[in-house]
Amino acid sequence: MVEQPLVDHYHVSPVVEQLLQFIRPHISTDPNDLTLSWEGLRTAIKLHVDRQSEKIIPGLNDAKNIQSKHKTIADIADTIAIKLTSYVAKKIIDKKTLTAIIERAFSNLQAQEALGFAWFEVTRDSDGKIGSAFNHRFLVTTPSPDVPGELLCLVFTVRMVGNIRNKEDWFQLGNVELTAQVEATGFAVKEDFKAQPE
Repeated sequence: MVEQPLVDHYHVSPVVEQLLQFIRPHISTDPNDLTLSWEGLRTAIKLHVDRQSEKIIPGLNDAKNIQSKHKTIADIADTIAIKLTSYVAKKIIDKKTLTAIIERAFSNLQAQEALGFAWFEVTRDSDGKIGSAFNHRFLVTTPSPDVPGELLCLVFTVRMVGNIRNKEDWFQLGNVELTAQVEATGFAVKEDFKAQPE
């Protein structure tokens, strides 16, 4: 059985499999809670043995918490993309492409869950009202425009929360008010990056 990657990845390159191996140890092994340890990932980036093969992009090493509330996936995807490309992923991806990636993922949650990229959770607000959330993790890579032989990487998780009781209702979303929470971190690697330096 092939191990699921647990990260939906875009701009495929030979180094992507190494990046997935590098990220995987920081993802919870609980199938009902595939949370990424952002602190663990950032620490691993900083402590990676091969200093010449991996580094953090200045200003992109902190996870961000972006919150947005809208009634359509398209609006939420657009808002997230604007904020991420403004101060987290400016050099990594353009807003239009990032919007399309997020919108596609949350418009196909059943398939994304089956692939291991997304997971469902039941939530309860401060008044005890039961709702739910769907989480989706992404990895985007692109060649650096400034440094030949270097890739810029963006890892981010989008958590959509709504007043939705049943998981199946997420698979055919209409105009439902949703709140999105996003965490992201960016870093750069050489094209010959190895998850475990030799």
